[in-house]
Amino acid sequence: MLFVVQFTLLVFVIKHASGQTCLSNESKEDYDKSRQALTNVQENIGKVLNKLENDNKKTLNMFKETLNTMGKKIKKLDRDFKVLGKDFRKTKWHKYDIVTITVPKKQTGLQLKENVEK
Repeated sequence: MLFVVQFTLLVFVIKHASGQTCLSNESKEDYDKSRQALTNVQENIGKVLNKLENDNKKTLNMFKETLNTMGKKIKKLDRDFKVLGKDFRKTKWHKYDIVTITVPKKQTGLQLKENVEK
């Protein structure tokens, strides 16, 4: 009985193994080419990603540098305006009125008259 079971299993295994399709050389070559193409795509995606990251870092650094430079210039301009404002406050301003005066027909002119502030 054991012999019959073993023989049946052997026949079943051989039939099952012969029923499996084997890969041809063309299939193996196609498989290898597909694997190589996928590897190339993965490498190219990595290169593009690195390039984009580097470009973004360069752009970000450029913007930061520009903002820092503008900030420094704005601070300097603010200091200059503060100094200018102090100078304006220290200066005594005189008010002048432009008055038209009557002169002979051949001559006309303007005379500046200083008003003294009280």
